[in-house]
Amino acid sequence: ILGMAIPRGVVVLGVISLLNLAVVVLFFKELRLAGFDPGLADALGIGSGRMHYLLMVLVALTTVASFEVVGSILVIAMLIVPGATAHLLTKRLVSFLIVACGVAVAAAVLGHVAAITVPPMFGFEDTGTAGSMTVVLGLFFTVALLAAPENGVISQAATLMRQRVVVARQDILGLLVRNAEVQIAEKGALHAAEQAGLNLQQLRSVPGSPFLASSGMLRLALATLKLSGCVRRTGTRFFLTAKGMKQARELLRSHRLWERFFHDEANVLLNELHPAADYLEHYTDGELREALADMYTGEGRDPRGNKIPD
Repeated sequence: ILGMAIPRGVVVLGVISLLNLAVVVLFFKELRLAGFDPGLADALGIGSGRMHYLLMVLVALTTVASFEVVGSILVIAMLIVPGATAHLLTKRLVSFLIVACGVAVAAAVLGHVAAITVPPMFGFEDTGTAGSMTVVLGLFFTVALLAAPENGVISQAATLMRQRVVVARQDILGLLVRNAEVQIAEKGALHAAEQAGLNLQQLRSVPGSPFLASSGMLRLALATLKLSGCVRRTGTRFFLTAKGMKQARELLRSHRLWERFFHDEANVLLNELHPAADYLEHYTDGELREALADMYTGEGRDPRGNKIPD
């Protein structure tokens, strides 16, 4: 072509690439509608079946054209990995296509360069370009799998850790406010203040404590509660501040309202009320809490007779 020797595979894949691009550009709206809502596409006369088979034909042509250059095994990775990488990074169709194409082009360029430059470092002349491209694609996918902002392993681990800390914080607030209730009932409000706090050992050993085997999470949650001004430390004991007491009473209100709900609406036994309410209290917002309260207007106590905080 124009006096240059161009490999046959380049010409074939170039034509197939232009064909793919032309079909996507010309039928983008139809392909998108048929892919996400085939029923509506059929109703509008687009024909989701025709769009499906059009895509299948393009995939088949691309796969067969790639056999000669890439091989029957590596072509599978080259078809799947760019899309899988893009799926980890974005959920919008247009940005998905851009990212997938960008990953594929970058892997092709970097893989070709690596096939030429890396083998001489180890005493070899060169290596297959297709294999190097696939390795680069694998590296791209691994990075996306680890570092994707929403679906990455690191992001999901961080989200899970944040959720565990939030639940642990609320568990501590619940333990402290219940202990304060017990002390007030036994000694009166005037003399209960000094005994309303709990130390680390008591927080772990008090009945119903979730921290029996998790002292590390207990310390981390206490540290964040201190930083946020919800608890204060006096000696070895931790006490609720005014801010912490407000949050703790809201949590306790949610817990006892759920116990009331399960007892009255689902006939749950008394000894089985706490686990269900203990789980749901962490996911109850103000609107749901007040909706539960409206169901039991005038009933100010839970099934065990404990006062439901206002």
